[in-house]
Amino acid sequence: MSIHFSQQKLNGQERKEVIEEVQKRMREAALAAIKLILEAFLEAEVTAKLGREKREPRRVSRQARQIDWAFGHCGCRDANQFTRVGITCARWTPAGGTSKR
Repeated sequence: MSIHFSQQKLNGQERKEVIEEVQKRMREAALAAIKLILEAFLEAEVTAKLGREKREPRRVSRQARQIDWAFGHCGCRDANQFTRVGITCARWTPAGGTSKR
């Protein structure tokens, strides 16, 4: 990507437009980099909390593996019940459904 302008001294509106375009591109680049770093951090955090890699199936166990996260709808803290798709609880069913508990 490039910004085209003459090599002469920029004045007034031209100068303002070039500065705004540079700032816009810098902001976009910074947000893209931050997004990648944040996604990697969150993925590592979820992997550590749930004790399994992405796409690895949940372990079925009668013994709950408690974590310090709680699912908002049912209060479940069992890592074995959390799914990685949108971080939901396998026991929770939307309103009008039947709970799997």
